[in-house]
Amino acid sequence: MTFERAKDELKKLADGRYHAIQYQLIEDAKGSLRAECYLYIDSRISVIAPTWNEALIGMRRRLGLMPEVSLIEMPMKELKDATL
Repeated sequence: MTFERAKDELKKLADGRYHAIQYQLIEDAKGSLRAECYLYIDSRISVIAPTWNEALIGMRRRLGLMPEVSLIEMPMKELKDATL
């Protein structure tokens, strides 16, 4: 997912409230890279994940829009819908 698409999805979830999106690429002393995708709504609800899809799923869960279900237990159709 692109930064722009993640930004658009976050804007929908924020529904007019303050929101912010950040991408951070971290390189440690050994040269290993790690991506962090940050999403914020109202400066009180935040999610950090390695991908935009995971961050958006986490935000939907924090907002109560998506149940806390293990991906193993989630039917394939619901899994596909959740990651769009």
